[in-house]
Amino acid sequence: MEESMTTKLSITKNKSKETQNTSVIEKIKKSPWSALAAKLLITIVIILGLLKFVIGINIYYGNNMFPAMNDGTLIITYKLNKNIYSELIVAYNVNDKTRFGRIVGVPGDIIYLDDTGKFTINGNIVSENNIFYNTFEGEGVIYPYTVPENSYFILNDYRENTEDSRTYGAINKKDIAGQVYLELQRRGF
Repeated sequence: MEESMTTKLSITKNKSKETQNTSVIEKIKKSPWSALAAKLLITIVIILGLLKFVIGINIYYGNNMFPAMNDGTLIITYKLNKNIYSELIVAYNVNDKTRFGRIVGVPGDIIYLDDTGKFTINGNIVSENNIFYNTFEGEGVIYPYTVPENSYFILNDYRENTEDSRTYGAINKKDIAGQVYLELQRRGF
């Protein structure tokens, strides 16, 4: 008899706890503010995840990539594209700063750039459209330059007094922040 009384008491206590837990859950479900807060929190986490791992948003300042990009252009980059090839415009990180440039050399390419603006890759003269040449060779690279494995040679389209792979050397693949996916011209800001 004592055993059945103890069992009845424990069953009653468990039911009481379940009733309390259920009533708290029902209160949360019934409250429109908590549901809204939960949805808002989930949305914020998803947006932050996208911004961290999938897309990047930058404002481009300067004219180093003119005419492809203009000063003040809003740039959206896609970070997941690992298929990197010549002529692709990318965002890359150097000295804790995000820069933009065009990939002109992939691993194994032999780059030669002289003070007359002659630019060759693997012995072939490169025909480039919309490029503003100059006589600036850069300070950090000795030509002919072989692009190392997992690195890319990146140049700006407007090459007068700018810093790119002529100064830094080839950019490691891990420092490429993403492919330029979308450019939005800002007017009147």
